[in-house]
Amino acid sequence: MRKTAEGIISVLRGVFFVGFTVQGILGLMWMAGNFTKRQSLKTDSGLLYPLILKIAEGMGKIFHIPYFCIVYVLQIAAAAWAVWLFLKVFQIFEERFWLRIWSVTVILTNFMTTQCLLALLPNAFLASGVLIFCALTFRIKKQGNSADTGKNIILLCFVWIVLTGLSGEYLVFALLLLPASFLILYGKKMLWTVFAGLTVTAVLGLGFGMEFWEASFSRFTWNTFFYGGQEVPGFVRDVLSEEELFSLQLYADVIPAETIPAIESRLGEKEARKFFRDSIKYAWMNSKTVILHDIAWDLLGYTVSPIIVGLQLKGEGFRSLSTRNYELMERENPVLTRFYVNYEICWARALLAAGLLWMVLCFAVTGMNGGREAVFFCGLSGAVEAVWYTFQGAGIMDYKQTIVAVMFWEILCCALIDRERGTDKEREKS
Repeated sequence: MRKTAEGIISVLRGVFFVGFTVQGILGLMWMAGNFTKRQSLKTDSGLLYPLILKIAEGMGKIFHIPYFCIVYVLQIAAAAWAVWLFLKVFQIFEERFWLRIWSVTVILTNFMTTQCLLALLPNAFLASGVLIFCALTFRIKKQGNSADTGKNIILLCFVWIVLTGLSGEYLVFALLLLPASFLILYGKKMLWTVFAGLTVTAVLGLGFGMEFWEASFSRFTWNTFFYGGQEVPGFVRDVLSEEELFSLQLYADVIPAETIPAIESRLGEKEARKFFRDSIKYAWMNSKTVILHDIAWDLLGYTVSPIIVGLQLKGEGFRSLSTRNYELMERENPVLTRFYVNYEICWARALLAAGLLWMVLCFAVTGMNGGREAVFFCGLSGAVEAVWYTFQGAGIMDYKQTIVAVMFWEILCCALIDRERGTDKEREKS
C-alpha cells in the first residue's frame, strides 16, 4: 500500500510542477502585455490607498513615467516579499532558493491575482498584508519568549494598522484571523482565547453602527424579494420607489451603494434598523431554502474561486461581479486572456482533485513530515476569509476578494511538494 501511494505521489508531484510552470509562464506573458495599460476596478478603499496613488502620481511626474506603472511595481514587490516571507516562516522549500523563486512566481500568476496586481485597487496590498500578518503570528509562536518576540508583536500591530488604513473592514477581519491562528498554533488550550476573540469581534462589528444590519439586509433580501421573484412586501414598497426596486433587480451592489443610504436618509438610523430587521425576518420566514442555497454557493465561490468563476463565465452558477471583472481583463490581449483564463479554470479543477488525493495519501499513508501546520494554517485562514465575505451580502461575490484564499491553496500545494521531497530524502538516508 505504501509503495503504491508513493508511486501515485511521484506522478502527482510531476503533474503539479508542470501544471504550475505553465501557469507561471502564461501569467508572466499576460503581465508583460498589460503592464503599461491602466486598469481600474470598482472597489472600496480606505484612506491609505488614495495617498499611495497621490505619491505615485508625484513620482511619475518626476521620472516621466505613468504613475500606475509605479503602483504596479510596488504591488508586485509587496506581494512577492509577502509570499517569500510566508514560505520562509513555514520553512517551505528551505535551502532550495530556485524552487522558492519558482513558488513565488506560480503563487502570483493565478489569473485573479495577476489582475489585482496590475490594477489600481488596494486588494493586492491587502492580500500581501494578510500573508505577512499570518506569517508574523506563526513566527511569534516559534520564537516563544525570545528577544525578538516583542519586535514581532509591534510589527504585527503595525501591519494591522496598515490593513485597516487600506480597508476599514480589516479592523475586525484581522481580529478574526488572529484567534483562528492561535487555534492552529496552540490547540485546545487556546479555545477560550478564540471564543473571547470572536466575542470581541462580534461586539466591534455591531459597534460599527449600521454595517451589520446593512450586510444582513443584503444577504437575506436581495436574492429573495428583490431578485428572486418573491413578491415585494408592502412595507418595503412604502419606502422604496418602483424605479429603485427595478434597479435592485438588475444589480446587487446597488444595495450598499444606493439603497441603504436612501433608506437611512428617509427613515433615520433607529427606524432604518427596525426596517432592516423586519425585512430580514420576512425574507427568512418565506425563503429559508433559497437563502441557505445561495449562502452555500457563495461559500464555494470564495473557497474554490477559479472553478466557480468558470461556471459564472458560462452563465451558470449564480449572480456575481466576476463577469464584470473578466470583461475588463479581456480588453487588452483578448486572445491570450481567454487562453490564460480557460487554462487556469481547467487546471484548478485538476488541481483540486489531485490535491485532495495527495493530501489523503500524505495523511493516511506516507505522512506529511512536519507540513501539517502549514496545511491547517492555510486551510483555516482561507475558511475565515470565505465566511467573512460570504456574509457581506448576496449577489456580490467578487473574485478580487478571494486572491488570499487562492494564494493559500497554492502555498498548500507547494508545502505538499516540499514535504514529500523531504520525506524522499530521509528515506534515501535511512
